[in-house]
Amino acid sequence: MLGAMSKGDFLAVFALIGAFAFQVWVTLQVRRSSLYEASEKRAQLRFIWLVPVLGAAVSFAMLEKDDRPPQDQTSERS
Repeated sequence: MLGAMSKGDFLAVFALIGAFAFQVWVTLQVRRSSLYEASEKRAQLRFIWLVPVLGAAVSFAMLEKDDRPPQDQTSERS
């Protein structure tokens, strides 16, 4: 069966597997996060799976933004 797949088919399958893996990974990150309450986590997880790839990307960006330490705004400027 793999012999009958063209390069385009292989790339499409690879992209789908990658997208699914990204969805799962972001889901796990949201579930482990201490930044959100249970209801917020449920909303994030629905968004991730109801809007595939884009939902995961937005949720991931929000996690990354919230996990960064705040920057010191009082540092001296030259």
